Amino acid sequence: MKKIKYKVVHIYEEDFGCEGRPDGYTPMVEVYLSPQGTEKTSERKILQEDAWLYEQNIKEGDLVEFDTDRLRHWNGLD
Repeated sequence: MKKIKYKVVHIYEEDFGCEGRPDGYTPMVEVYLSPQGTEKTSERKILQEDAWLYEQNIKEGDLVEFDTDRLRHWNGLD
């Protein structure tokens, strides 16, 4: 299966204001992605665990791909 390369355009963290996060909540972020290259696909917005992005060191401007419903740095291999 051909992997699609995306650029991370924006990472949006939820704001819980003075209420704080609910008990047992796994912090999630919205990740806005723009396809790169000649792919015929549209921009996407996905939810990812905040801790996963930190663990993978994924930040705005990085090139990424999907791997079992998670973002990983683009490795350029099909």
